[in-house]
Amino acid sequence: MVSSVPMILMDQGYAILPHIFDVGCSTHTGVVNKFDPDSKLMDIISAEERHPDRTDGEPRRFPIWDKPLVKAGDLYGHAVEYTRSYGLIEWYELDRTYRLEWFPAAQIERVERKDWHGM
Repeated sequence: MVSSVPMILMDQGYAILPHIFDVGCSTHTGVVNKFDPDSKLMDIISAEERHPDRTDGEPRRFPIWDKPLVKAGDLYGHAVEYTRSYGLIEWYELDRTYRLEWFPAAQIERVERKDWHGM
């Protein structure tokens, strides 16, 4: 569902995304704080530039509310993006350091919440 949303919050440091998306029974407006220092968007863009195989196709991003829980070896994290042969996984180290790296698709498996041991 696409709708025009007034840009009233622009002066307060927010940007309204030009769409409204439907999630279940409620409708949400995409509001992004463009001054958020904890935003991981720049990390994701940087990781896209580090993709191991640039001929593998354009990375496709999972919606932020629907990132799959995954395991790659002993590492537990969330899948952020994927191409035909690789997946971009985000995770936190024990010291709460945020990490983001590409893994070959053959090493990545989805896990259920009960079997997931990440942070």
